[in-house]
Amino acid sequence: MLIEEIFKRSEWYEASSTNIKTNISQDWDYGHFREKTSDIQARRFKIVNHNSIVAVFQTFEKKIKFLPLIKIVYLNRGPLVLDDSVCFTIILKLISKKFSVLNGCFFIINPFKSLRNNIISDLKKSNFLGLKPNIYETSYIDLKESDELLRSNLHSKWRNQLVKAEKNNIIIDFDKSGKHVDFILKSYAEMVQNKQFLALGFNELRVLLEIYVKYKKVIFLIAYDENQNIIGFTVILTYFNSSVYFIGWSNSQGRKLNVSNLLLWNSIVYLKSLNFKEFDLGGYDSKNLPGVASFKKRIGGNEELYTERWIKLF
Repeated sequence: MLIEEIFKRSEWYEASSTNIKTNISQDWDYGHFREKTSDIQARRFKIVNHNSIVAVFQTFEKKIKFLPLIKIVYLNRGPLVLDDSVCFTIILKLISKKFSVLNGCFFIINPFKSLRNNIISDLKKSNFLGLKPNIYETSYIDLKESDELLRSNLHSKWRNQLVKAEKNNIIIDFDKSGKHVDFILKSYAEMVQNKQFLALGFNELRVLLEIYVKYKKVIFLIAYDENQNIIGFTVILTYFNSSVYFIGWSNSQGRKLNVSNLLLWNSIVYLKSLNFKEFDLGGYDSKNLPGVASFKKRIGGNEELYTERWIKLF
């Protein structure tokens, strides 16, 4: 097997189009966003076996200021495996060899393989070391299921809140043009300041939304009350056949009316109508943000756990 670099956006999407299970960190345009807002370089690769692409991955590279011959290579939520018949440890060893210390790299990976699929064993067999390993949690909604089944999967309390919201004369506007971006940026900045959580900076979010609006890969769901006041919104990013919940906001009136339930349910139904296959709920932290975690878990998706922060030194 060989690793070959991909230099064209069109080639990346063509090579990745057969992969159903993917994530936002492995999207070309997300890499472009990282390049525009930091000193990180995004690079894309394919792994070829007998003229067939078996995996693709995007790395984020950064030079170390006082060690010019060494660079940090970060592979987040990858590789994306296209051929399940290929041993994952072989792929890991191939990638880590390319980005070894001997090649001037300090390689860090958050592999895109869940804990239930023995990823820890794969990492140790490939001589990776845990750098204070962390667990990333998220849930996926299978958009190939019927509306009826998806609604029945909702936790009873979550579904009751949705039913109440549906009776509140709330209007949902589905927008792809970005006409509400200024309001979203302002609300987001206030939310970050008030809740004091680590998040994208104002300029970072602006650049990211500009890129995804340009390529028509973002969906804004804006909720209005009966007096045409905005009481909540949800921002969804799309890539390949998948989508991810990116930002959500509601004011005090919106929270009283359970607008977040209504926005998320309408997101699911709308994404289904556009033939997306999967909806990633965007991760959650059961330990530090149990309220958010509980809200997302009660939507009834398929929960997955991923390990993070593994390094290869030799």
